Amino acid sequence: MASNDIGPAGPEGLAWESRDPAGSLDRILRYVETSAQQSIDWYWSKKRWKAVFSRLILLSVVLLLSITAVGPIVGQIFPPLRSLTNGLWATFLVGLAAALLAIDKTFDISSGWKRYAMAATNIRKALGEFRMEWISTVAKAGDDLTAERLDALLLRARQFHSAVETMVLQETKEWVTQFESSLARLDKDVSATGRKH
Repeated sequence: MASNDIGPAGPEGLAWESRDPAGSLDRILRYVETSAQQSIDWYWSKKRWKAVFSRLILLSVVLLLSITAVGPIVGQIFPPLRSLTNGLWATFLVGLAAALLAIDKTFDISSGWKRYAMAATNIRKALGEFRMEWISTVAKAGDDLTAERLDALLLRARQFHSAVETMVLQETKEWVTQFESSLARLDKDVSATGRKH
């Protein structure tokens, strides 16, 4: 997908031809499925870089804290590394680890990875359930697509499409809340640092 945002499926799938209700239903089915699949694909593709960076940050934090813990011991055992016994190294490494965690939080890396994975999984689950319900309803109808059955299928398509949009909206709201919280925390930290100096 070229865009950085989730785009809607093309509107051509929403055309209804009363002379061809079965064909119209197929187009509507393709429209809602395509729209849901685009959302799933977007979340999975955007999750990848967040997953990579999240793991790198967490691995770096673990390594930095481990070096902080064993550095003084290594400095005592190996005299050429005696500088590791200096408390400034420990402070520096812990500060670096804290900075990495702050970057992770501020740029929504680990939490974004989890949110994207959950959103994609929930939409995929909803899509699977929708497809099974749709097939079941169409199989029961057979060649007898009465107005009542058409209404039921159209209603189900609309409900599913709305459910997917709601999931995307919910994930976006969570992102906005997290982003505003990170900005507020950053502003507070900068203000506190400014008062110290």
